[in-house]
Amino acid sequence: MNDTEKSIAPILTVRGLKKSFHSGRKVIEVLHGVNLNLHAGELTLLMGPSGSGKSTFLAAISGLQRPDEGQIMYRSNDIWENDTKGIDRYRLRNCGFIFQSVHLVNCLTARQQVIFLQEQAGIEPDKALKRADQAIEEVGLTSRAHLMPSELSGGEQQRVAIARTLAMRPKLIFADEPTSSLDSITGRRIVELLQIAARRHGAMVLCVTHDERIRDVADRIINIEDGNIFEATKHVE
Repeated sequence: MNDTEKSIAPILTVRGLKKSFHSGRKVIEVLHGVNLNLHAGELTLLMGPSGSGKSTFLAAISGLQRPDEGQIMYRSNDIWENDTKGIDRYRLRNCGFIFQSVHLVNCLTARQQVIFLQEQAGIEPDKALKRADQAIEEVGLTSRAHLMPSELSGGEQQRVAIARTLAMRPKLIFADEPTSSLDSITGRRIVELLQIAARRHGAMVLCVTHDERIRDVADRIINIEDGNIFEATKHVE
């Protein structure tokens, strides 16, 4: 999706987001009133040191962890005004997750991995198979779709995880350190696939990462430190 096609209005708006944790009698404030707009069709990297609040921020905006204060507006609706069932529906209908650990099922082929998640969501078998084959082709694994996880490299396993997510057609994709266990070439390819997913499917992709090697692939870079965020100037070599 190019700039002229991308909606001006953000798909996800974060306002005044705060989150604290208790450690004994001490209260540790992790997020300090964070504000951020995230857009469809864009790959955003959220970068910062360990303990800066990256994963806490991702958990809050993806409906995994309730913040103490603030709003997270998805298409003008505050997701945390929902009850538990409403939050579950938000994640199921709108969110896709990609993690460092791919959590593939050892006894299923690459194609079956992608079909299985759809079937759990109630998608009809014929449609699930069609979507699976489309997603597997998109990540370049058609010739290896019949293989088990043990027969795939680490990068190929991560591509299966991406295909599994893409087949669900989410509008919001959250990736947490997807390249940390991969070499530089493979890691870059994984992030390029996420950028293609953003543009081709009009998804918002937020990638939490320490990986400085992939900065130039992103559409946008947000830095976080001590619970505060700011937009970084992107330097492309």
